[in-house]
Amino acid sequence: VNYGSSDTGLRLWVGGLLLSSFLAERGSEFLGGRSVLELGCGVAPLPIAVAASRGAGECQATDYSESIVGFAEANLALNGIDRVVSAVLDWDKVVSAAASGAVVRKWDVVLFADTVYTEEMGTLLAECIDAVLAPEGQVLGALPPLRVGTAEFVLMMRKHGFAAEELECSQVLKDAIDDSSILESDSLKGEALLDVIHGRPVAQC
Repeated sequence: VNYGSSDTGLRLWVGGLLLSSFLAERGSEFLGGRSVLELGCGVAPLPIAVAASRGAGECQATDYSESIVGFAEANLALNGIDRVVSAVLDWDKVVSAAASGAVVRKWDVVLFADTVYTEEMGTLLAECIDAVLAPEGQVLGALPPLRVGTAEFVLMMRKHGFAAEELECSQVLKDAIDDSSILESDSLKGEALLDVIHGRPVAQC
């Protein structure tokens, strides 16, 4: 894996491994033939790569930076993953397009992990998800509940009629991630893996 350390998108984060490992364990149960979009994939788009290997249909890894997407493409190629397309995606432009009535591509499943670091990003991520998710679509993501921006993300998702369920991962998985030497963070403490469903009555999280 090629990665740097000067930007949030140029690191490997716990959330990405947590989501990837969950998809490896359970993805084949619900991904079959469904189109999958990853938002904020960073340089190592592990979740979408795993989704592709678990029977997903069309798969696209996206980030806001051309350089980050370039690293993502290189890492996919290095690992022989040819079923994932990489693309630059600006959340602001997506939200603006949807608000103007323009046609926005819809996806059956949307993935994200550790993509929120400010209050503005939390709100924007929720708006973008609402714009790109197909009716009856599913969102899977990982976020630390106490990180700046998470509360704004949850609030905006609720306003759009989403409800979240926290998912359980195996202890073997948690131990494996805690023991990893390549992460910027060395613990799963405070990291939540969420299954966010569109159209359910809003529930307290």
